Amino acid sequence: MRQVHSGDRQGVGTAAPVDPTPVPPAGSLASLDREMHRVVAHIGRRLLLANVATNTIFLVQEGARGDLRLPTRKVWIDLVEAGRAEVVRSDAPVEEPAESSAAKVSLQCDMLDAAGVPLGAKAMDIWLHRHWTSDLIARWGPHDSVHTPRFWRRERRREATR
Repeated sequence: MRQVHSGDRQGVGTAAPVDPTPVPPAGSLASLDREMHRVVAHIGRRLLLANVATNTIFLVQEGARGDLRLPTRKVWIDLVEAGRAEVVRSDAPVEEPAESSAAKVSLQCDMLDAAGVPLGAKAMDIWLHRHWTSDLIARWGPHDSVHTPRFWRRERRREATR
């Protein structure tokens, strides 16, 4: 285990352990439950992980009600320690998929649905403004007009009820 030395008041170094399972940076590829996921962004203390094949967002159940949320950094470390997750490539280049426009809209819809944001344009605009982070801007550019994900969220709901 690597050690980091931090000085005390007298200037004498003391050893402090470094976390052996760091959280992967945005753009990394990770194997999670035997499926490949890309670390899209860090949102506060949570990770936005998207399945490479399906572009669906990885969510975990939290709280007594079992609400679905983005995993925290602690959850990532627990998954690594349990052998369910590992970083495959941390230097993975961020590649734009051929259908980047559709993938970007799908990502926004998944994030809004996972957060439980209602279909109202104002609520969606406020949420996207707060949660579309610099990592996401670097990868996808600014978020779309709220009317685009609102339209597709409605379409998804219509398809689900058919």
